[in-house]
Amino acid sequence: FNRFHIENVDTIHLDQPTNTMSSFRMISLFPDLQTLDASSYFYIPFFCFVFNQVGTKRKSYSQLSQSIESYTSNISASPHWTCFPH
Repeated sequence: FNRFHIENVDTIHLDQPTNTMSSFRMISLFPDLQTLDASSYFYIPFFCFVFNQVGTKRKSYSQLSQSIESYTSNISASPHWTCFPH
């Protein structure tokens, strides 16, 4: 794999054969859990579940889902806790 530093973000790139499909995985520090009230941690898995089940102001869930699938196989969110985020 190759390590890059792009716009203040540490990035790792790994080439793999995928039959012309692309995959992208990101671990985001947003929101910063240090600023999130501990009583709200319970809702993080729920937010991740709902993230892929709703529409937007401009598109219904069906329209958004079709738009996403025309460019990629899926977009999803999942919780990831670690003691060593950097």
